[in-house]
Amino acid sequence: QATSFEAEVREFLAQVSRKPEGELIAMQCVDLVSDVVRSRIQVAAVASYVSGNCLIPSEYATVCPQIHVAMYVDIWNSRRSTSCNQKVRKGLIKTCTEQLVPAGFKFRRSALATDDPFVSMMTPPLPGCGGQSICIDFSVNTDTPLNLHNLVSFCSSIDRRAEALILLVRRWAQD
Repeated sequence: QATSFEAEVREFLAQVSRKPEGELIAMQCVDLVSDVVRSRIQVAAVASYVSGNCLIPSEYATVCPQIHVAMYVDIWNSRRSTSCNQKVRKGLIKTCTEQLVPAGFKFRRSALATDDPFVSMMTPPLPGCGGQSICIDFSVNTDTPLNLHNLVSFCSSIDRRAEALILLVRRWAQD
């Protein structure tokens, strides 16, 4: 229970910053999604991007997932229009969601009208986090999570405080 603003910020950052076990949990999410989706769709790759503490026991963890699982599928034809590609991505997200829900994932919400469409889902209980379900965002062929990861990594290589600042600003923007 901090008394000064600086102490409160340090305490808050300790609660919401990425933890090593978050990467392991993210890999479990990737494995789960890959196992379910590969039976129906030829997947080039499934990757995860962790942006904060995914084990936060609060409403914030459900509202703003800290793990983004992105599936990359080699379906693009450079002659197709952007709107056609967008429709294909949305269709793939819907198809994957239809497969993931019977496998134990719980649908939370969708953002299919955005430039980078995604859905938020709760995973089945994961062994790496005491049987707790984790909220994830799931997308197909989107670069935003990778770009965010690269931005944070680059800024952190210049100044180690950058990751904490980015985390604070993202949390402030989402509240």
